[in-house]
Amino acid sequence: MCKHPLIFIFVLFTLVLILSQSQADILANERNANPAVAAKAYFDKQDYRKAQEWYLKAVEFDPKDSRNYTGLGWAYIYQAKYKEAEESFLRGISVNIKDSYNYTGYGWVYLKKSR
Repeated sequence: MCKHPLIFIFVLFTLVLILSQSQADILANERNANPAVAAKAYFDKQDYRKAQEWYLKAVEFDPKDSRNYTGLGWAYIYQAKYKEAEESFLRGISVNIKDSYNYTGYGWVYLKKSR
């Protein structure tokens, strides 16, 4: 049993606050944010233009992370930019051939373009 329950409660409360940093906080601090995290926050807010902008920064920041191309591709899809989405998914596949999310996105673009 903890000898100092108030210290334990304080530490627990502090950890909860730190771990529950809201998307609004990330957006407010976008200058210091990881580009992929900021992009995902904008994507979740359905601001696909800003998500695209930040996913482009994420791709530049870490071009070997295929998830950045996946997010960028979906941001393009939601803006009806199918050619750009296709290119993004193909680039993601070339970076990581085992990343199924880029194949899914590429397939979605293929279906959308064939209609």
